[in-house]
Amino acid sequence: MAAVKEAIDIVHGWLKIIIDLGVTLILVAIVFDILFGTNLVVGRIDEIVGSLAVDHGVAGLIALLLLLLLYRKK
Repeated sequence: MAAVKEAIDIVHGWLKIIIDLGVTLILVAIVFDILFGTNLVVGRIDEIVGSLAVDHGVAGLIALLLLLLLYRKK
């Protein structure tokens, strides 16, 4: 049973590293997007948030806020 817990802990650690790397890359892309004015990343984020507001209304925005709160808790 301890071996299973250790394996899960290893996978959890790797997933956390991958997710943190992804978030960092997104933040770097946003900074470059703002600095060089390409509007690729920021425009896409704007489209996603806009579709949540239009297609799913308040429920989509609440779901997005809940996901952000859950991500910040860890």
